[in-house]
Amino acid sequence: MNIVDLESFVTVAESGSIVGAAARLHLTQSAITRRIQNLEEALGVELFDRQSRPIQLTAAGKATYEAAKPVLCSVNELKSAVVLNGEPSGSFVLASHEGSGRALSLRRLHSCVKHSHL
Repeated sequence: MNIVDLESFVTVAESGSIVGAAARLHLTQSAITRRIQNLEEALGVELFDRQSRPIQLTAAGKATYEAAKPVLCSVNELKSAVVLNGEPSGSFVLASHEGSGRALSLRRLHSCVKHSHL
């Protein structure tokens, strides 16, 4: 599972279609579909009911959406914390264990809601 797969999933969920998500993310429909499939494979569940039109989230998809939003907001906050006037600033350490993901996208999210941290 990786951030770009989560970002694509959330964008499909919010736009209600793969076509809409592809347009918003400036990707092909097949790229979006593959990212959703990657996430579904990683989680072992189907996230969308592909029989319904417009596409609808499954119960697992709804739970994933609710969990993914704060993750993406945290990534956005991380980017904001280390970038000053378009230039990196401050200290930044990113640690990862093998197999944790292939890519990390720090794309700014417009619908990010501030979440409190315990």
